[in-house]
Formats: sequence, structure tokens, C-alpha cells
Amino acid sequence: MSGIDLHIHTIFSDGTLTPAEVVRVASDVGLTAIAIADHDEIGGINPAIEEVRSQKSEIRSQKSEIRSQKSEVRSQNPKSQTTENPITDNLITVNRIPIEVVPAVEISSQLDDRSVHILGYFIDLLNPELNDLLSFICKARIERSEQIVLSLQELGIFVDIKEIEKIAGPGVICRPHIAAEMINRGIVANKEEAFGKYLSYHSPCYVPKINKPTPEVIKIINNAGGIPVIAHPSYLSEEGIKKIIDDEVLQKLRNSA
Repeated sequence: MSGIDLHIHTIFSDGTLTPAEVVRVASDVGLTAIAIADHDEIGGINPAIEEVRSQKSEIRSQKSEIRSQKSEVRSQNPKSQTTENPITDNLITVNRIPIEVVPAVEISSQLDDRSVHILGYFIDLLNPELNDLLSFICKARIERSEQIVLSLQELGIFVDIKEIEKIAGPGVICRPHIAAEMINRGIVANKEEAFGKYLSYHSPCYVPKINKPTPEVIKIINNAGGIPVIAHPSYLSEEGIKKIIDDEVLQKLRNSA
């Protein structure tokens, strides 16, 4: 099997695996490229790249040891034509192939009254404008989470923002982290119940996000050398998509379908 996955989240947003674990799983199933595209956060990209480097170093080391031991086997038994060697065969712990990590991010934006997620691929991680935007969103997420916690407390439901921060780990706080704290305290049975009763749109404790306008987010991604892509185009009406993509580009997409 080979393939790519260009929309992966890690524990730096609402994923469940570390960046290194994501790389290992992707490599084990035969993917050749992945994009670490956490919500409003780029902290998981470099750890994923470091894991790839570590894997390549391990593979080089194993191949070198295999060559060395095969050479030793041949020198001890020069007439043997067999390539079987249980010692060296056991060295190949995983038949990994080179994997590429695409630096990416999924940024929340606002288009009229809708939240629109824009993916940015091949971004410059050091771009000041991009980092300023992500810092703004991170601060807004923290403030939003605190407001949600206060709303829950007003309903007599106690959750601890410090515990939520621990659950979120190194990344930004998301509503799933609040849901996890509610599950841990026995307030709800699962994430679906937490969102259905308290956290989703029209629920009593829902707090809207403060996002930058979609055109501004797209411009910042472009300025950071990235390629902007609508994350969930099926969520938008055709009129909504037309506000992001001009008619000429839309027609080209239709023609290529």
C-alpha cells in the first residue's frame, strides 16, 4: 500500500497521537507523504520532521549492519549461494519507505456568519505575519474556553480550566478538550453528549469564536509562501465558495472534474 494523507491533526490540537507517533503509523501503513495540519497551531511540524530524520538514520544504520553481517557470512562460507541469514533478517524491524512531512496548518476564519477553515500547505514556519495570526487565534481560544467554563459553572456544572489545559497538552485548547474534562468528571458519558447538550452551536454554553475574515487569512497564507485550500468545501454553499474563489477558477475546477 502507498498513498498520502494531507490533513492530519496531532495532540497539538484535537488529535490523539503525538507528531512522532503519527509519522510512525503513517510509515508503517506505507504512506509516502503526510501533512501535519493542526488547528491554528504549527508546533507539531518540527517534531514530526525530527522523527522522519530519526527513522532515516535508523534505516541507514540497519542497512549498514545487514551489509556487514552478510559480508561476514560470505567470508566464512564463500561457496554458499544462499542469502538467508536469520540474524540479519531480524534486523529489518519495519519495512519503511521514505516519508515526506508537508508543513501545514488549518486556520479558522470568518466568512459572513460562518466559520470557514482554510488549510495552508508548504508554509514558512518562521513567517512573522503567520505567527502573529496564530498567536491571536490562540489567545482568543483561551478566552473562549474560559467563557465556556464560566457558562458551564452558571448551570451548576464544575470543570477546571487547569485540568483542561493539561488535557490540551502542548497545543491550543479546543472544545474536545473541555468535553474530555466533562467525561473525566462523569458529567457526560461521551463527547457526543457533551457537544449535543452543552458545547455545540445553539447549545446553552456555546461561545462563538473570534476569527479573522477568510480573505485576510488566505492572504496571510500566501504571504507565508503557502498554498491556501478550503478544508471542508462541502460545508459551504456555491455562493459562499464564490466569495473565496473567483468564477474563472471555479469554471476550471468544473471542467477538470
